[in-house]
Amino acid sequence: MSTEHPEHQPKDAPLRRSEEEADETNPDVDHDPTDDQAEPEEVASQEQWVEDEQDNPRSRN
Repeated sequence: MSTEHPEHQPKDAPLRRSEEEADETNPDVDHDPTDDQAEPEEVASQEQWVEDEQDNPRSRN
């Protein structure tokens, strides 16, 4: 971290001491494979979009 602009760093900002602490304080650091599972509505919407795009493609630049 740069010390050129200390006014940008809050004086009481917590520092991460380790990767484990970062994982505990930010659960998004670890990838959850269940996040990759699409809802049935999303799948249907995507399939409809693909079908519409094949039938009537938008102009490409």
